[in-house]
Amino acid sequence: MSKAFTSEETADAPVLGRALPKSAGPKRPITAEGFAALSARVQELNAQRLQHKAEGQLDAYAKADHTWALAQLTLDSVEVVLTPHDTSTARFGHWVRYQLRGPAKWARLVGPDEAEPLRRLVSVQSPLGQALLGQPPGGVFELERPQGLDEGALLEVALAPVD
Repeated sequence: MSKAFTSEETADAPVLGRALPKSAGPKRPITAEGFAALSARVQELNAQRLQHKAEGQLDAYAKADHTWALAQLTLDSVEVVLTPHDTSTARFGHWVRYQLRGPAKWARLVGPDEAEPLRRLVSVQSPLGQALLGQPPGGVFELERPQGLDEGALLEVALAPVD
């Protein structure tokens, strides 16, 4: 193709069948515990897919291979961020006790791949996580919700919850 019809300023569009480079975007943060759990899950899925292949269960193998590939892609796209020992402000990996409408709650600030609100794991990319990050104990924060603006207080920052 003539250079007149190309632009050297734009990147080539991905071609089907061409593997994307491992650095195809910024890495998402994950705690060391989250990375260990995700790694164990990838190993478990790999063992399942290999068992299906060995047993000649091709449909089950194809499904397991797809699930394993997605989990492996997630594993390749995260980066372990260590929890700082300094608890003077809320940072990634810290446990925080906060109050926002009702009784105080504990939550851990984690990456989006390990967030599980029912297990008190709040993504740093969520509105609550963003409001808490960088706050000192005793700090007041605002959280925008569909019903309006709420004000909360960060009561404590810790390396583990104190129940």
